[in-house]
Amino acid sequence: FNMKMGATKIATSTPTVNAMSATLKTSIETGTGKDGMGGMGGMGGMGGMGGGAPEMKLTGAFESIFQVAKGMLKTLKGTMTSEMKMGGMMNMKTTTDLTLKRL
Repeated sequence: FNMKMGATKIATSTPTVNAMSATLKTSIETGTGKDGMGGMGGMGGMGGMGGGAPEMKLTGAFESIFQVAKGMLKTLKGTMTSEMKMGGMMNMKTTTDLTLKRL
């Protein structure tokens, strides 16, 4: 499954599916905001901010493994990255790694 709405893209795939387990891979990417409202920013110029509008971009990739026979989620792993730019005054990048396991 692939979907694009404005500058935002979402893709999913199921590389393995059988009677015991299924794997779902998902990725997401947003635009920066300067490419129209499809991104996360799009706030326009702000007085005294230097050169340009704030921009924010999100990217992420996740893998979910389901135990089909038990009808439950076994694990979820992934990474989400956000990048923010403030008119040349500040650039900030944050990456979050996520692991969720059923006990």
